[in-house]
This record gives sequence, C-alpha cells and structure tokens, in this order.
Amino acid sequence: MQPAGQIQPARQRAMGEEIEARCHRSKGGSLGRGLIARAISGQALSVYSWPLAPTRGISAPRTCRGDTRQAKQTTRRSPMRADALEHRRRLIEAAAHVFASHGPDTPLQAVIEEAGCGRGTLYRHFADREELIMAVVEGEIEDALQTIETRAGDPALLVDVLTCQSRAASIHFPLLCTIDEGRIQAFAERLRPRYERMLDLLLETARGCGQVDEGFTPDMLYMAIEMLAAARGSKAMPEDKAFALALRIVLDGVRQNPEGAPKSLSSFLKPGECREVDA
Repeated sequence: MQPAGQIQPARQRAMGEEIEARCHRSKGGSLGRGLIARAISGQALSVYSWPLAPTRGISAPRTCRGDTRQAKQTTRRSPMRADALEHRRRLIEAAAHVFASHGPDTPLQAVIEEAGCGRGTLYRHFADREELIMAVVEGEIEDALQTIETRAGDPALLVDVLTCQSRAASIHFPLLCTIDEGRIQAFAERLRPRYERMLDLLLETARGCGQVDEGFTPDMLYMAIEMLAAARGSKAMPEDKAFALALRIVLDGVRQNPEGAPKSLSSFLKPGECREVDA
C-alpha cells in the first residue's frame, strides 16, 4: 500500500514530464530555465530555494511585469470567526493530502469532498488553486517550525526533521512549479524568515547534542535537505532504500569527529583535484 503523502512512481514520472513541458513553454525566466531544469535533471528542488535565495546566494526569480496578483497576498484580512478558521484548516489539510497523493493538477472538487466543505467555502478562503497551494506549503513549514521549537534539545530531532522536510521538499516543488513567478517571489520573501529560523533552531539542538560540527552552517543543512529530497526520486532503487542510504551518507558527513575537530572536505580530495570546497 502506498504511504499517505507519497506520490506514486507513475504519477511522479508524469509530473516530471509536465515540468519539462513547462520549462519549454517558459519565456526564459529563472524559474523556467534554472530551477525547473534542475528538477528535470534529478534534483528534487524544494520551495526552500526561493525563501533562502536572497541571503543564501541563490538567484531569486524575477518579478513578472504587470502581475498585480501579488497585492492580494499582502492585504490584511479581518480576524476570522472560529467556524471560518475551522473550514480553512480543513481545506488546507485536505489539499495537502490530495496534492501529495495525486499531484497539483488534481481537480479541486477532490479537495472539497475530502474537506467536507462546499465550493463556495473554498473560494471564500482561496481565490484560486495557486493560493491554496501556497497555503499548504506555508502551513507545513509553520508546523515544522513549531515542532522544532517544542522539541529543543531532543537528540532525535535532527533525523526526524531531515526525514520530514526532504519528503515535503520532494512534494512541494512540483506544486510550486505551477505558480506564476511573480507570486512565487512575494511568497518566498514572506516565508524566508520562518524557514531560516527553523534551520537555526535545528542546528542549535544538533550542536547541543554533539551531532554536528560547529562549522556546519544553515546553508549546509539546507543543502542536505535538498540532497535527501533528490534521493527520494532515485531510479536506481526503491525510495525507502535510497533515502536510508542517502541519510546515512549525510549523517556520516555532518557528524562531529571523536576529537571534536571539524572535518575538512579537502582532506578527502586526491592530489590535483579542485580544492575550492573549503573556501
């Protein structure tokens, strides 16, 4: 039986073909030519490339001219009633399950039926599919941040977060590839501070438990999540086996030396190989 929240291989291949088609239809923006191309090459790039882009050295997508929909994302809303909040929560939870299981192009009627709400309720909360997708991604990152805050000092936290976030990353990228570049940029700017706080708090716990070197940075942790997400899409072996192997490699790489001295990546290189990795 396929685990909940995990895209079936056939559906994943179909989504990859759709991403490639979107890349060919792109007008040359960085989303179409850069980030999507990386997904096609086997790197299951996540939403976190956008939130981290302004401060982590990754180019952010350009804003599309004439895109006025960004204003909708920043408009302050009046506080919702308790029943409205419950409807919104149910819709987001249903969308997260439906999109993860069947892909971003699943008819919204499936979300409505799973949430037990009417179509009018859906569109009172979310203007379109893109807004619903962004709410799903934002909600899952908020949940992850709260988990990390409440489990500070837990030695099992690092593995749990790497497992959950790599799975989320492999699901989120196909979802976000369906969204206009201008909206993605505004969404990423709003999301980035919370994601960076999540990385910082996770590293604080990992260092306190002696699990990573002091020199291990949030950038490196972000890259580890991307690598693990890519492993989930391996064609060489089943997802669970590929992820377990990749996780072992990552943990061996970040683990603190018995002597407590940080490892130098250049020490693993042969004479004559590039030594810019420690720069």
